[in-house]
Amino acid sequence: MTQNKRVCIASLELKPMRLLMRLTRQATATKEPTETEVRAAHAWYQDKLWIFDVTGNTKKERLVEVFEYAHQRYGIDTFIIDSMMKCGMAEDDYNGHKAFVEQLCDFKTKYNCHIHLVAHPRKGIDEVKAPNKLDIKGSGAITDLADNVFTIWRNKNKQSAHEPDCIWGCEKQRNGEWEGKINLWFDGDSFQYLNHPGQKSCSYLAALTAHY
Repeated sequence: MTQNKRVCIASLELKPMRLLMRLTRQATATKEPTETEVRAAHAWYQDKLWIFDVTGNTKKERLVEVFEYAHQRYGIDTFIIDSMMKCGMAEDDYNGHKAFVEQLCDFKTKYNCHIHLVAHPRKGIDEVKAPNKLDIKGSGAITDLADNVFTIWRNKNKQSAHEPDCIWGCEKQRNGEWEGKINLWFDGDSFQYLNHPGQKSCSYLAALTAHY
């Protein structure tokens, strides 16, 4: 949104009010933003952010229909689906997974947009080991068809401040050369992930108030 992109989020596991609260904490880089900060943030979202107002399972056909309308009516070019398991398919419906991802790929090609699809990993013996693209639950077509595959692993057994809270991995880049991992540190007040321990979280408030 800071790059003047219009975003539609289908956060099927999080109610819109809760999602907006988290986004506003991230945007203002504070745990308890003032009323003025909240109003500034929401005014800034006005022509940049749309939320698919469904919590729980939805039909994948309906989701794509809404995305198509959002793109054609409002020029939205970035879509987020959180998560695949809420799109009306069984965990073992591999043909359904493949057909859905193919549909999303056709959509992004037709409308020259980005779609971020959240897919969960399979349950392992423990959570000590970071997952890779082969650990994603469901059909292998999910990663085969995607242009990019990223993994996010939370370090629940963190022992010291020097250990990262999270590891973000780039497992696949169809149109790029780099693959690798980046260590990140979580700031609980701003809900932001930072590049190193002690780094100050970034407030977008200047940009927000400028628009407000």
